[in-house]
Amino acid sequence: MYVPRAFVRRAEFEAAVDEAARKLAPQVVSIVPSYDYDWTGEPSVFFKVTLAEPPLPGGGAPLTTSRISWEIVQHVAPVEEWGVLPYFSYRREPARSKLERIPA
Repeated sequence: MYVPRAFVRRAEFEAAVDEAARKLAPQVVSIVPSYDYDWTGEPSVFFKVTLAEPPLPGGGAPLTTSRISWEIVQHVAPVEEWGVLPYFSYRREPARSKLERIPA
């Protein structure tokens, strides 16, 4: 049975994902991969991408979700280097309430 490189070498894969997240900051807060098989049985990685909310001022032109997906695929190369199909889901980081206190 074939086991994709991303499933076996998760620490290395996640280091590449973390580097991609740093390049997409400050608009991308985090990228969390999860490993599974898609509905056809193909090995896949499901990227949960958290975007800054509200979009941060001075962050440059807003990135679209298709641009973020493209950047991750270009940097991480999930199919070519890691043997997994990429899937993406996006959410906005909850805005902090003005009344919420941030611990010192």
